[in-house]
Amino acid sequence: MDCSPYHPREGCQNRGSINSSSRALLALLSSGILDTEEPSSRAALSQLSTLCKPVRQRALPLLFASVKWPHPQKIDSKQQLQFFPRELWGYFRSFSLEWPDEWSLQERPRWGLYHIPLTGDYDAGTSIEPLIESLVHIPTIETFRLDCPFFPSNRLFKIIFRFPKLRYLVVCDTPIYMTPSWGPEHPCSQLEVISLSPAAEALNVGNEVGDPRLLDAEYQRYPHREKFMKNIAFARGAAKRMLDKVASTQNLLKLEVSTALCDFTTLTHMAWDRLKTLVITGPVPPKPLNTYDRWQGHVLDVVELMPQLKNLRLLLTQEGGRAEGIPQLALVKDARAPPSVLSRLSTLAVSLAVDLTGALEWTTSLKSLSILAISQVPIKPTAIRQDAVPALLGEGTRTLERLRLIVEDEPSPSFCKWIAERFPALKHLELEWKGFVDGETPWGWDDFAKVLSVLPNLTSLRLALKFPVTSDMDRKFELAREFARLVPTLRTIGFEFQNDFGKDGWMDWDITRRYTPPNAQSRKGSSLSLTRHWRSPDVWDINAY
Repeated sequence: MDCSPYHPREGCQNRGSINSSSRALLALLSSGILDTEEPSSRAALSQLSTLCKPVRQRALPLLFASVKWPHPQKIDSKQQLQFFPRELWGYFRSFSLEWPDEWSLQERPRWGLYHIPLTGDYDAGTSIEPLIESLVHIPTIETFRLDCPFFPSNRLFKIIFRFPKLRYLVVCDTPIYMTPSWGPEHPCSQLEVISLSPAAEALNVGNEVGDPRLLDAEYQRYPHREKFMKNIAFARGAAKRMLDKVASTQNLLKLEVSTALCDFTTLTHMAWDRLKTLVITGPVPPKPLNTYDRWQGHVLDVVELMPQLKNLRLLLTQEGGRAEGIPQLALVKDARAPPSVLSRLSTLAVSLAVDLTGALEWTTSLKSLSILAISQVPIKPTAIRQDAVPALLGEGTRTLERLRLIVEDEPSPSFCKWIAERFPALKHLELEWKGFVDGETPWGWDDFAKVLSVLPNLTSLRLALKFPVTSDMDRKFELAREFARLVPTLRTIGFEFQNDFGKDGWMDWDITRRYTPPNAQSRKGSSLSLTRHWRSPDVWDINAY
């Protein structure tokens, strides 16, 4: 959108009709129906905002609530990066420092200056001065995201941690370095969520890659990504200093951190009284050299310090050089000491790199369980086979309401029948096939619907079913309608599919049922509306805590 001050469109004479249209648009904006995150909606809203001042005044807070900087085309005559006009700053709620990909293609990222001559690492230097000078005057930011191929300065981090309303902080694919003396005088007391992942950490979750850029081989070969992974020690020190400050506020509700940045022992030295969600990504921590070597700590040592923890996600990667599919981190550290802390959990998500032996019998309060196949790009993960699932799940899982599994082999009606009998309280079920391919399924599609129809509370279903490559949208739609008919409790139904580029995803239908009285002449019917989206590598709800 053009960020210049408002100038009425020439030739605009009929103020009455414009005001009438404005009122209709303002009602739509106020209703929350308009999705301002959808690109076409934002483009339409941007155009409409030029109609007249009342519409513009209502549109600007929506258009600029979430912003990214720098903009590839916003460069002044002196080749300096331009920042947003000051009159827009008060609308900012979510801010992303996200370096354009095309600026990172070179050996030296564009606008980057050398930071540490001995290593050749980068710092944006004076090129981000417009950002730093402006941020000190923007107290409205609640979410800040860093995604850039250079070391953000200590000064920038100090400003970020002083935001009085900051609730979410995300640092991804970004090298970080802080001096030992770093530390804001008054760290943000409102911070509820922090997510730290190192440069070049890229996850394959089943058939899906969280960041679409990771599908580009050229992007993975960016020189700065490999360079910063070699200097991971800088990032570890910075992560510890940041977490020390965050933990001291006693307000954090969700922590997401990679084992490449922080080990379990480090986390045990901090207080986490209010934490509800803990997400651990990255490689499996090394095993102790002997039974007396406890310097790595254990994840349950951390969980014991989190009395409010309900949601634990161990999304560790299967590493190359080891036997694929063999668990590498035991969730139960000592079979002789019952892990009673697991009884607090209502949600558990693990990758196949986590050994659940003896753990699930203690998860007596568990409502949601996900068992995923995760690896570091470009390694392909290995998933669990269906015939191994019954032995894996303990007695503590019988009350599950949500179940998500990524399996190695094609889901079968018999496996779905076992799930329906084993988990009668299920409300949400997702079965993803890691090796999904198009083709003809050997089973009848209605066989799946019939065995799952016995679940009285099933409202959401996602299922990997084969479709012929030439299958059109109508065929998928009819199958969705058939599932809606055979499983009357369903509100959403989704199928895994491959697009023309071989990318896997989920095609979802929302089911709206219209019921008529028994004595009415019209028949009871249902209608389906089609929506499509890609799943995030996070589990269930990325904002849940």
